[in-house]
Amino acid sequence: MSAFVVVVARGVPDASSPLLGRFEFDQALALQQAGCHVVVAVLDCRSPRRRRAGLLTPWRVRHSTFEGLPVARIDIGLGSLPVRAFVPLLGRAWRRLYEAVVEHHGRPDVVHAHFTRWAAGVVPTTLRLRDGADQPLVVVTEHSSRLRRGSVTSEDRALARHAYRADRVLAVSSALAEVLAAEFGVTATVVPDLVDVDAFQPHPAHPTHPAQPAAPTRLLSVGNLIPRKGMDRLLRAFAAAFATSDAELVIVGQGPERGHLEELVTSSGVGDRVRLTGGLGRAELAAEFAAADGFVLFSEWETFGVVYVEAMAAGLPVLATHCGGPEDFVTDDVGMFTGTTPEDDVAALKTFVSQLDTFDPAVIAALARVRYAPGAVAARLLEIYRG
Repeated sequence: MSAFVVVVARGVPDASSPLLGRFEFDQALALQQAGCHVVVAVLDCRSPRRRRAGLLTPWRVRHSTFEGLPVARIDIGLGSLPVRAFVPLLGRAWRRLYEAVVEHHGRPDVVHAHFTRWAAGVVPTTLRLRDGADQPLVVVTEHSSRLRRGSVTSEDRALARHAYRADRVLAVSSALAEVLAAEFGVTATVVPDLVDVDAFQPHPAHPTHPAQPAAPTRLLSVGNLIPRKGMDRLLRAFAAAFATSDAELVIVGQGPERGHLEELVTSSGVGDRVRLTGGLGRAELAAEFAAADGFVLFSEWETFGVVYVEAMAAGLPVLATHCGGPEDFVTDDVGMFTGTTPEDDVAALKTFVSQLDTFDPAVIAALARVRYAPGAVAARLLEIYRG
């Protein structure tokens, strides 16, 4: 008999918030494809100021489907309440939602929550409600990029005291598991984020293919335009490394740093070879991957780094910083790392571009699929659920 898994999500993706709950729904779809009965339970805590369907009847459980998955949803509009108020209110909302799920679908074998802030209400409430020591199993996956050694806040610790009481605590990278151990004394199992590898496949007419005419080397970077992603660092290194070259750089993303980056492009004299696209949909992003020769992202900290693996799925070599997540998957077959100084970045970019044709796109793509395809991650989760 297949396992019945309730995946707890922060929200339902829509046109205005395409990434809201995306990790959770992708996991739920993968588990469904692996043969599980899956229900997504949505605890939408966004502020009431953000008008959306359901807030006219807050705290009411609504049932629907999304992407072929049954969804039970409650909108509670807690916003950024302090932990001492947020956690008990979230726990009350989760109890109502959980009982509605049980009434409509039966008692689950597994409740799988994501992110400490949501898990802090889900975990203790579920442990109190279960009618036996092993039903349901309570699992938490931690993704949050806020959690770094030496920068954990008192609020993080307060949430962790509730969330990490789960039967299983998972972290999306070895680096994040080390943070949980060092800061909270929690032993976490590493289960990476899954990646829709089929959306980013090696292109048969990739510019580096021997049959293609010579063209300028094109590097691609993708990420929110925020300081942590290091786009200004990349731009400075690119301008210094390729001042007399025809190499091109495409930056995909949107965010508050865009104006600063546009100024930097102009002042660095590379305006004719650098393009900032803004945010792109998945199909448009796949086209940019297909047109690139290599992927570069100089992040300060990544708990995983989905976009690196998307680039790998597209067969692109990767140049990364030692920032946490990439250490789990950037090997000599996949790409390389830069150092810590501006001089390191310039040298690494030059070396990376000079060695692009030594990487095999098919090998890179295969490595991404073996570990991060939905089926691979779902199989690992099922092993953990079964103990």
